[in-house]
Amino acid sequence: MSADSKDSAPGLRRLQRQFQRHVLAGSNEIVTHITGTEETSSETRLAIYVEGYRTRLTEGLAVDFPGLHNLLGEKGFEGLAHAYIDLYPSEHFSMRYLGSHLSEFLARTSPHVDMPVLSEMAAFEWQLRSAFDAADADVRSVNDIEAIEPARWGHMRFGFHPSVNRLDLSWNVPAIWNAVEKNEELPKPDANDIPIPWLIWRQDLKTYFRSLTIDEAGSIDALIAGRSFSQVCEQLCEWIEPEIVAAHGARLVKRWVSDGLIERVSIRK
Repeated sequence: MSADSKDSAPGLRRLQRQFQRHVLAGSNEIVTHITGTEETSSETRLAIYVEGYRTRLTEGLAVDFPGLHNLLGEKGFEGLAHAYIDLYPSEHFSMRYLGSHLSEFLARTSPHVDMPVLSEMAAFEWQLRSAFDAADADVRSVNDIEAIEPARWGHMRFGFHPSVNRLDLSWNVPAIWNAVEKNEELPKPDANDIPIPWLIWRQDLKTYFRSLTIDEAGSIDALIAGRSFSQVCEQLCEWIEPEIVAAHGARLVKRWVSDGLIERVSIRK
């Protein structure tokens, strides 16, 4: 490397940092280093880069949140994206994590705070994205569970696949999302009488979601919290006749295993 190259490297890095601060935070340090023309000022030339950057981020959010994009429409989503990016600028080289705060943003920012279906849609779509991107892991089979001695079943504790997510939804968000996926007419946003529990997970390369009964949702939540199978069965007595609780619990376990939800089983008192 020549002496001139060594001398110019710090200056180049400084210019790059100034340019980044301009794009991300509106700093004007870089403006004096940009040459304008009679047709295009230095400010206008910089604005082209800033707008291009924001457009790419907006397009990335639209890919991750197609349901939200359809609910708001093109202009509405663009306005949301710009306001969100201003508050939560990208902190990663990848856009994968850009939308991590979007549901929270919608839940507390006017005018979207008055439309809770938007926040729920963002939460639902973010969980779908998280399930799709979750780490791979081997899962247990029905044979693995059946090989455990019945006397030890009560002490079973389950570790769920990294893609498994739970959330409760007060709006018909999954129905709207399905309509978007199938390019069908969107149903009108409609609030449920009570929040409905949902399960989201990935099996192989496909992401799934389904609604849960209150007893199954409570059981999954308890197992995620580290409860044993016997403790879950005790909890099930709130909804299921005691004499059939064990059989009902076993059916739930079989379904979870068949759906690829269970990564590991440990026996601990």
